[in-house]
Amino acid sequence: MLLPVVLYIKHGDEGISITKHKCPPDGKDYGKAIMRLFPPNIREKFPGNDVSNKLLEDMLIRATEDFKKD
Repeated sequence: MLLPVVLYIKHGDEGISITKHKCPPDGKDYGKAIMRLFPPNIREKFPGNDVSNKLLEDMLIRATEDFKKD
């Protein structure tokens, strides 16, 4: 499972510790939360962007071609 999460960290004598975290909610507010939580250079690396969109595009092209054959 992939889930984007913001980790809040604290530097201490024993190293780095995670003090809290935030995840975007499921549902209609997911996109708004992603925009609020992550800068553009991070959002572009999320699943569902370039690679996933390319796979979806290829799948739709192939499905359309198969449909035309019938």
